[in-house]
Amino acid sequence: MKDIIEASIENHIVIMEYQSKSENKVREVKPIGLYATDGFWYMPAFDMEYKMIRLFRVDRILSFEDSKRVFNVAIDLKSWLTNHAVKAPVRLRVRLTREGLRQCRSEPWIEYDIVSTEDGNGYVDMEMDRSEIPFVSEFFYRLGTDAKVVEPNEIIDYIKQRARCLINHYQ
Repeated sequence: MKDIIEASIENHIVIMEYQSKSENKVREVKPIGLYATDGFWYMPAFDMEYKMIRLFRVDRILSFEDSKRVFNVAIDLKSWLTNHAVKAPVRLRVRLTREGLRQCRSEPWIEYDIVSTEDGNGYVDMEMDRSEIPFVSEFFYRLGTDAKVVEPNEIIDYIKQRARCLINHYQ
C-alpha cells in the first residue's frame, strides 16, 4: 500500500497485474489514492487504456511496478469520493432500517447522500452512474433486509436473482 500512496502523490503511472473475475490483466494506471471500506482496501485510478477512473481492489493486485512516468489527473481522492463524474445518470432510491443506516454511514461513496428520519431509519436518494450498478447492487444485497431498493429496477432485479440463487443453493 505504501507504493500505491507514493505513486499517487508523485503522479506516477504504474503497471500492475490485476485479478479480475474472468482473468488476470495487465493495466497501466495512475492511482489517485487509497481507501478502505467494508473490510477491503480500494484504489481508484485513471486507467490509461479506458481513459477513465476505475476502481480496483488492492487484494486483487498481483504485481505492481512504478514506471516513474508522470501523468496528472485533475481530481484528488476526496473530490472523487464525493462527486465523481456521472456520465450515464440513474436515480438510486433506497429505504434503510436503523442498522442499514449505520452500515451506509461508513461508506465514503454514499455517506453524503444519506438522510435520517425521525423514527431512526433513513433513506438514500441520489444520482449515480449506470456503470456502478453491479457494485451498488452487490452492496445493497449484502445489507439484506436492512435496505430496500426502490429504484432502479436493474438493482432490484439483481438482488432478486442473487436471493433466488442463494435459496436454490440450500435446497
